[in-house]
Amino acid sequence: MPSQEPWSVDRRIPVALIITLTLQTAGILYWAAGLEHRVTTVENWIETNQATQTRLVRVEERLISVREGLDDLKQVVLQGRNEENQ
Repeated sequence: MPSQEPWSVDRRIPVALIITLTLQTAGILYWAAGLEHRVTTVENWIETNQATQTRLVRVEERLISVREGLDDLKQVVLQGRNEENQ
């Protein structure tokens, strides 16, 4: 059965390994900070454009209404022409 010595760091751990792990940790933190900034930017953009989206939906509804009105006018004009030709 192995001895139950407490875990400890000794001189067998190379300095290169410690430096590598430190640099990797710093790189991960830098990447996470950049990612957090990008997410915040996208969230702000979405908030800002919610009003624009609502307005766009209203404009689309009005456009559909105008199109229906034009179709009605077209039918009236065509009926008038047909009556004149008869």
